[in-house]
Amino acid sequence: MKKLLQGMVLIAVITVLILTGCSNPGDTKKEDIKEDTPVTFISLTADDSSVFTTEDGSSAVITTKLTLTFDKDITDLNTTDIQLGSSTGTSKGNLTRTGTGIYELAVTGITNNGDVHVSISKPGYNITSTGYNKYGATKIVTVYCIPLLTAGVAKNVKGEVKQWFKYTATADKQYLCIAFGGGNLNTRMSTNVYLYNSNSTKLENAKGHSFNNGSNYYNLTLTSGQEYYVMVSQQGCRDGYDDKSVIMFDAVPSLFAYELTANTWISISLVNWNSYTEWYWFTATGSTQFLHIKDTQHGIGIEVYYPNGTYIEFNPDFSLTLTKGQKYYLQIYSYTNVSCKIAFNESSTPP
Repeated sequence: MKKLLQGMVLIAVITVLILTGCSNPGDTKKEDIKEDTPVTFISLTADDSSVFTTEDGSSAVITTKLTLTFDKDITDLNTTDIQLGSSTGTSKGNLTRTGTGIYELAVTGITNNGDVHVSISKPGYNITSTGYNKYGATKIVTVYCIPLLTAGVAKNVKGEVKQWFKYTATADKQYLCIAFGGGNLNTRMSTNVYLYNSNSTKLENAKGHSFNNGSNYYNLTLTSGQEYYVMVSQQGCRDGYDDKSVIMFDAVPSLFAYELTANTWISISLVNWNSYTEWYWFTATGSTQFLHIKDTQHGIGIEVYYPNGTYIEFNPDFSLTLTKGQKYYLQIYSYTNVSCKIAFNESSTPP
């Protein structure tokens, strides 16, 4: 009987071991691990819309959306999964799926032409890119805008390209200024400037004004409040000066005005290369200012302006009634070669 009981216990132990899966601890069943879905970022393109096309076939364009193409759909892809990196001011708008693996991203706020780095990151997906402009899940694309010009504010111009700008005239008389290489002369072989009104008509007084081998300004007759488009085309950029040119509309050509200091004579040379004209600026040291001229062989003209281009009349004694501390501009001109000296102070007696 005792042996029978021992046999029954042995059978029970074996049964328990089988039912409990007595085996090597290393053979325990592992949970399934889900791998990230591989996705290829195939292409990135910028879709540009033409603002207008000129009579000579040039187009002013702006970028309105980016098209991102993958080899398959990315479930629930949204704008938070897309990062934009650039100094162009580009902002993300709505994202729309337009086909299998194809998404359109609206973009706004572009203030400068340039490259945008577009990166994609989505949990559950292993995204890689293809092509020459790849870097992980990042691609690069160039976006375009028409930068707005503000009167009296210089804007950079890129070398060796056609670049468009938009400007709303603040007065009927305006100066268009081009300064090369941060103000240095002879840094471009040639720069052509074309001016169009908002219906794409090229203006007669700005049909390809050429600034050759030097900075310059151009006197324009516009309509205050009217929108204009400016196309700048540069050739012959010299090493080290690319992107250092600037363009500016102004009521006076302030980029080319030299400073006058009270009680200090300055020599002036009016010759053909500067169109027999020079511009200067000074800060009034008092409410009454006198201008003094000496050592001139021919007659010259002198006009004084507020920074907004408003003309200031001289008093009968050749003095000016001004505001102390205010900045003023002085235009000196002639119709032939002239050399002279000029100074200003608060007295009728020259310095």
